[in-house]
Amino acid sequence: MLSTLHLTLDYPPKSHGGISTAVGAIVQLLSERVGPALVISYDDWRPSQQRENTASVSRNGSLWRVQTVETAKEIAEAEPFESVDRVVVHHPLLWEDGQILAKRLRTPIDFVLHVDLVHVADICHRVLPPHHAALESRIIREADRVLALSADVAKRWALAYPNTALTLTPLLLGRGLKESSPSETFCILSVGRFDYVKGTDLMAEAMNEVLEQNPECEWWHVGGNPASLKTQRRWARKVEAALSSSVGSRYRWMPWQDREALSGFYREASLVVVPSRYETFGLVALEALSFGRPVVAFSRGGLLDTLTHDVTGYLTDEVNASSLARVINETVGCLKLDPTRWDAGVKERYLKLEKNAADSWIRAFS
Repeated sequence: MLSTLHLTLDYPPKSHGGISTAVGAIVQLLSERVGPALVISYDDWRPSQQRENTASVSRNGSLWRVQTVETAKEIAEAEPFESVDRVVVHHPLLWEDGQILAKRLRTPIDFVLHVDLVHVADICHRVLPPHHAALESRIIREADRVLALSADVAKRWALAYPNTALTLTPLLLGRGLKESSPSETFCILSVGRFDYVKGTDLMAEAMNEVLEQNPECEWWHVGGNPASLKTQRRWARKVEAALSSSVGSRYRWMPWQDREALSGFYREASLVVVPSRYETFGLVALEALSFGRPVVAFSRGGLLDTLTHDVTGYLTDEVNASSLARVINETVGCLKLDPTRWDAGVKERYLKLEKNAADSWIRAFS
């Protein structure tokens, strides 16, 4: 039996996006198959929303919920932790707290690389602020292991930091297939944050072309920027402005949904589009497969570990709106002729991915 202590943001059911969902599945798996998994969840905390460091720790069994950073010392001194064999940090800004706890408990410490910030900044033509670069260097020096979610990340980090102990541990959802039939209306679904690296601009341009050529189709997007409503409104206006008057009524945007509501959109959709310029892992693609839906995406990053061309849908190497629209149109055309075209490949691929991911996490912590 091995006990792990996880530091994360917004542990389910208080969930905000992919990292929250993924950590919930990881903790459940380790609890069931390896040993006790404890969690410290920093709820609704963001760097732009600093709060007073007051006594704000609540405990429910193996889950501690806090409202501020720099609370690890308070927890470590106040709580009688059972034996913990490893501390696992799921967000770089929680690293200092993780180190306090690891030293207090005299355990190794791991860092899970959920988002490759350096590569994302490069794709977005941005330079990481100095404090981010310094924090990454610190994590590399101090971590006993870095857990990489995809072969793409593992390869680039091995080259950048050749002395770092890297372990490949793909994400999982921890559930079986959610088999369902799409609605009679042909719905194309995209899910995720409004953002350049997520390809929101490419999505809008491709959407216009796809809806023009397929008058029976609708396009639904679930997501936005709940942490910044101003940014959300700006992107929402950009997407709507890219659509011609003849197709605008067939685009529906729904702000961020909880897991149950989001599941309903996956069930209704005929296919899922992931327009990201890059994904460290790409949990939306895995979620789509879990509902038996084919996926259209660019051949980039962690998506290559999840998706296979013409087995799980279509991929394209050219990262532009025209190429994305072309493969979406091809996928729509195939589904019109045979709605079950990718069913077998999608289901088989999903079950294989879940098993391989679960085996990887169990090996890493056994």
